Amino acid sequence: MAKMSGITGTLSGKMGNAVFRVRAGQQVVAQYQPQVTNPNTEAQQVARAKFKLITQLAAIMAPAMGTLGVVTRPARQGRNPRTGFVAKNYALVTADPSAEAAEKVTIPMEEIQLTESFRPGPALEDRSASENLNVSAAGLPAGTASVRFVVVEYINAIGGSQAAIREIVDVPVTDNTAILETDAQDGEKLTVLAYALIPSTSARASVDFDNIHTPADEDFISAVELQKMVRDGEMSVTMTSGLNVTIPTA
Repeated sequence: MAKMSGITGTLSGKMGNAVFRVRAGQQVVAQYQPQVTNPNTEAQQVARAKFKLITQLAAIMAPAMGTLGVVTRPARQGRNPRTGFVAKNYALVTADPSAEAAEKVTIPMEEIQLTESFRPGPALEDRSASENLNVSAAGLPAGTASVRFVVVEYINAIGGSQAAIREIVDVPVTDNTAILETDAQDGEKLTVLAYALIPSTSARASVDFDNIHTPADEDFISAVELQKMVRDGEMSVTMTSGLNVTIPTA
């Protein structure tokens, strides 16, 4: 039975084959569907697998996110960075066409974006040697103070491997280049993601960016602090660049 409320008469409930409801102040009428089904077609399985993969990856990459919680329209408040990550990277998730594939969907880790920007990301070069991960970032915008490197490792797990962040470090720029160098195992496969941190002129005059790491024992500006600095106009970033690296064997 449908019910009418108020003098102007908005309806809610069911009348015959019509279902009435009010959504965002608008009267909405829909056809009644007595048998609601939940088909499990191949397309629906892929869609669910895509969403599951990207949301799981968002949780893993949360500490490394740059500006995905910052919105560009001033009238809107900030958003959850994980929501921004999903919106930015969902299109990268694709179905694996091979019938024997163990996973229905995949994502190219080196193409992941951790920032919201139109500035081209750093040009990355792999210089790794035995037991040594060495990646340089060049081609940086003028005024770049440091480059954030995010090292993703792959840990063996049941049914495959699990991505995990091994290291996040902000490397100061020297001669328009930043170099990440750290220990690694021979034959190890890693993904390095990087984006430039560019302080504003006014911020440079008032903030020592060599000592801004928060908390003090970390090697990088926290995601929350970085997003605040971007919103306040103290910092801008580039797009994220990525590189897959295999550590050479001796």
